[in-house]
Amino acid sequence: MRMEPHEQTVREQGARAEPASGTLDPRGFRSIMGSFPSGITVVSTLDGGVPRGATVTAFASISLTPPIVMVSLDRESRTLASIRRHGAFAVHVLDAASSDVSARFAARGSDFDGVEWTRSRLARGVPVLQEHCVAHAECLVHDLHEVGDHELAFGLVVAGGVTESPPLVYHRSRYHEWPTGAATQRVAG
Repeated sequence: MRMEPHEQTVREQGARAEPASGTLDPRGFRSIMGSFPSGITVVSTLDGGVPRGATVTAFASISLTPPIVMVSLDRESRTLASIRRHGAFAVHVLDAASSDVSARFAARGSDFDGVEWTRSRLARGVPVLQEHCVAHAECLVHDLHEVGDHELAFGLVVAGGVTESPPLVYHRSRYHEWPTGAATQRVAG
């Protein structure tokens, strides 16, 4: 990809690039980002003993030593407000049969109705889903950073688990199941 001269100079200097004339509209941006298939996660925490949760697609591994992950939540999210107060959260990678769980946590007000969970022993009692997961990570808040209309929550992973279920995938505003029998290769670590 060819960079414009001013972009190259800004990147070489390590400075933050400012757009020359405005930015892409939200609809165009959503279209671009929706073209990137992503896993679906539910982020959970407690707020005065009440479980809170939100569906999140922006989830990433940040550091191996120490083990740190990142999730991005809307700054207006009540789950984010609860994470700030509680200081811990769990991230659940949803399995292919859990599009209904994703939709539930994407809607405000329904959260944990009918969803089984237990309290984490190591991450300040945050809710850990009992079903619907390919994997989960239990985290203590390491850091929080505002970026645009979202806030990045960095979590130090203190516990977690993995199953053999296929993951739920989100692409172009639709849920998909990871193809059964898809070629996979484990990389030696």
